[in-house]
Amino acid sequence: MIILLLLNFLVIFTSCIIASRVLKIDEITDFLIAVLLLYFAEIVIIEMFLGIANLLYINNVFIAVSFGFLVIWRMCGRPNRLGVPKLDRGVIDGLFSDKTAILLVSIILIFGLVKTVINLINAPFGWDSLNYHFTFAVEWFKNGSLVNPITVSDDPSPPYYPINGSLYYLWLILPLRNVFIADLGQLPFFLLSFLAVFGISRKLGLTRRYALYASGLFMIIPNFFKQLSIAYVDTMVASLYLASFYFLLRLHTKFSGKYALLFGMSLGLCLGTKTTALPFSALLIIPFIVICTRNIPKIFSITLCSLWISIY
Repeated sequence: MIILLLLNFLVIFTSCIIASRVLKIDEITDFLIAVLLLYFAEIVIIEMFLGIANLLYINNVFIAVSFGFLVIWRMCGRPNRLGVPKLDRGVIDGLFSDKTAILLVSIILIFGLVKTVINLINAPFGWDSLNYHFTFAVEWFKNGSLVNPITVSDDPSPPYYPINGSLYYLWLILPLRNVFIADLGQLPFFLLSFLAVFGISRKLGLTRRYALYASGLFMIIPNFFKQLSIAYVDTMVASLYLASFYFLLRLHTKFSGKYALLFGMSLGLCLGTKTTALPFSALLIIPFIVICTRNIPKIFSITLCSLWISIY
């Protein structure tokens, strides 16, 4: 458990450095969404390269994560201050003075805690998780490579599915050698969904209060909240898609290379997590191309490269 916590701390801290010192993001919502995206992207990249080299073992993962952290730390000049954007004190005071917001947050936290406890007590269940999400991760754990096994009933299609979700489950399996924490693998993406819906609502003109209501109501949609109790990838796809849409809105209001890069990263990770994301992604790629052609062609090319790398 200590190794798991240390690995996640290093990756999150590295993501914070990149978001604050490299991308220079100065808004708290953008910063938190970017950190979660970079956190997921770093995990996928490290495990994918180690898996291709048949070196996908916990020791090598720890070395790669530590090396990446030291490189980023050194490149950024070992800053004394991380430069995390500060949350407006008025937002916190407004949250605790709004009884409706308190009720909404309480419902989410209580039901989330109950589902978390249920997950930790019971064995994992669900067709997808038991037949390929966990099966693939366990196979990679045993062999140190990304060779996918034949699934139940000799179904030939799952071995060719996008594997970003399974790579994240492997990330949680490697230190503990079991699925105790991996069964809650979609939990960080619930936070990403909440932040993305909040950010989208703000960009569409809602006040902070109503944006909070919108993101809270989105979280308690029964079919969406149910995903917390199963190790699927649907919440991952939804959160990454929403993050892509959020950064598309940011590009529409203020074109910037960092937002173009984050858009390409989030959409690429989304496409690399589930095949059904492909037709929905086309709805975002078309306006993205229109926005980019009106601005800087060079940044457009860089973002397409980041999108291509994220997919493969």
